[in-house]
Amino acid sequence: MEILTQYPNWYIIFSILAGLIFASALYFKDRLTSDIHPIVKLLIALFRCISVSVLAFFLLEPLVKNAFIETEKPIVVIAQDNSESIKIKGDSTFYNQTLPSELENLTESLNEKFEVATFTFGSEINDGLKLDFSEKQTDYSELLDEIYARYSNRNLGAVIIGSDGIYTKGKNPLYSNVKLKTPIYTIALGDTTKFKDLFIQEVAHNRLAYLGNKFPLEISVAANSLSGERTRLSVSKNGSTLFTQDINLTSEDFLETIPVILEAKSPGIQKYIVSLTTVNGEVTTSNNAKDIYVDVLDSRQKVAIIAATPHPDIKALKETISSNENYEVEVFQEGQFDKNIADYNLAIFHQMPSLNGNTQLINSALEKEIPSLFIWGTQTNFNAFKDLNLGVSLSSTNGNTNAVNGSFNSGFKSFLVDDELNSKIKKWPPINVPFGKTEASPGINTLLFQQIGPITTQDPLFSLNEKNDVKIGVFCGEGLWRWRLFNHLDKGNHVLFDKWFLKTVQFLASKEDKSLFRISTKSRFDETQRIVFNAEVYNESFEPLLDQEISVILENETGDDFPFVFSQNGNSYRLDAGILPAGNYTYKSSVTAAGKKLQKSGQFSVSPVVVEQLRTQADHNLLFNLAERNGGKMVTSDQINTLSSLIMNNSQIVSVSYEKKSLSDLINYKWLLFLILGLLLSLIHI
Repeated sequence: MEILTQYPNWYIIFSILAGLIFASALYFKDRLTSDIHPIVKLLIALFRCISVSVLAFFLLEPLVKNAFIETEKPIVVIAQDNSESIKIKGDSTFYNQTLPSELENLTESLNEKFEVATFTFGSEINDGLKLDFSEKQTDYSELLDEIYARYSNRNLGAVIIGSDGIYTKGKNPLYSNVKLKTPIYTIALGDTTKFKDLFIQEVAHNRLAYLGNKFPLEISVAANSLSGERTRLSVSKNGSTLFTQDINLTSEDFLETIPVILEAKSPGIQKYIVSLTTVNGEVTTSNNAKDIYVDVLDSRQKVAIIAATPHPDIKALKETISSNENYEVEVFQEGQFDKNIADYNLAIFHQMPSLNGNTQLINSALEKEIPSLFIWGTQTNFNAFKDLNLGVSLSSTNGNTNAVNGSFNSGFKSFLVDDELNSKIKKWPPINVPFGKTEASPGINTLLFQQIGPITTQDPLFSLNEKNDVKIGVFCGEGLWRWRLFNHLDKGNHVLFDKWFLKTVQFLASKEDKSLFRISTKSRFDETQRIVFNAEVYNESFEPLLDQEISVILENETGDDFPFVFSQNGNSYRLDAGILPAGNYTYKSSVTAAGKKLQKSGQFSVSPVVVEQLRTQADHNLLFNLAERNGGKMVTSDQINTLSSLIMNNSQIVSVSYEKKSLSDLINYKWLLFLILGLLLSLIHI
């Protein structure tokens, strides 16, 4: 123990002097004490001196520095795989009774010398050894990262992992960066025998399809040790069979991919069941079927391209927009448009209004709040265009054109532009811009400026704005087809141009959600994922409303209801509905705000995770290598009781002693208080 002060040590002299002066003045200068015996007077003066000196010493804020040795036992981590694949082919009695008992005995024997921590792992890490072998995935890398996070600064002696060596999530533990500098022992579970098994390895499909369209599936059928057998593949929906095909299993390690074309006949999330008839001798039939979910959209976003005259731009734009399956493009010549403009999500007017000056169709689109993109050209009537008041106009034109390049506006924030496009676009062929004086409204949202030679002007080449809450785009020239063609000559594809132009189409065609009650969630979850909703509530001024009670009812395919209530999360609301069984769900949510009842509804699907059932052959080689590379050893399921002696006999697993130092205020020591009180009370007694 060492005593320190907040001030220099020589200040202690003043504490002693204070005691001496006080005692001297009180007992040797005071006439009232003259009749006290000299020895008694000296004794009480000494007590007074000590008491006052100690009290004065406390003013120096003394600290007590203690140093002591602490011994930490080695920590042994026991982690047991709790995934489905463990029990698929195993002895249920062993895994339900014997294995938990063996692990409990191992824990007790190690507890004598070590600190033992136990976990189960699969797709998640859980404390303890509660085994039900229900985890849908196995992730070794998350387990090792979790152990490192918890015990990297502790005396971690050894890690014991019981598993079948099958991982279905995360990195291969043999090739991941194992940061643990400690022996890893493995318990080899499961069966390495290659059993007879027939299973659907994978179903590749689009998550989206459009009503009335056909969409493909690619079904990979695999089989082990079933050569010469026969099965039937079928695809069904709502009890109706949509496709069947007989399959001959022609090899011991059979794999065949079968293409299937289905038609989307109903909107919403549709569940399709892909299944195989069972074959005698299969080790498990749980992997003979797979559910898939396809979100069938009622319609694509429709884009109308209306042109004053035929032009190469028209074909280029149609091919670009049609490359995204979310859009359906129709092309019309001016005067031949016989549809309802309100049926379209975006109208592209090429060189319109034309020289005939008719703006009836354009006015109709603007009145019906249809987002519109205008592309100038030599056939554009700029006087009629100026009257539309769209933020950009051209005056004093003489029919000639300027050759200009595009230069991106660094201040444009409406959507992100690829850096590669930013550098490439200046090298693409020039655009023909009608000659004249360009007039732009203040605050115009410019995407591209006009660049003439090396000089970038402030005249817009491409602007994106709004008029009466309707999004408007104006491209001040013709020749976009050259940009797309040059992109192909430069890169061998149109990706750069198409990606950029589709972003502008998406920006223009998307409509802002102006509802006062908004609910958002994913349309598809895996059964291992938590179902999370977010919600927002606004008043008529679109200010967020807080402290609202938002309820939602989830309904599964059998009609069972699950009611929930949202909790407030900042200026919005959040609901974590937890993990739900696989299937289709609908939801209905409501809130009463400002005297109005607002409602939202929707649907989502929860897809089953069956990856643990696709691999039924244990991989003990992985467990052996994991142990060998990390200074441990692999044992079999009947050797679990040997692990205790293996770890105890490992000379590297030892207790560690640490010198720990602590500082505390001297005034906190109660015995000093009693000492001072004792001295003062003795004075009274004397």
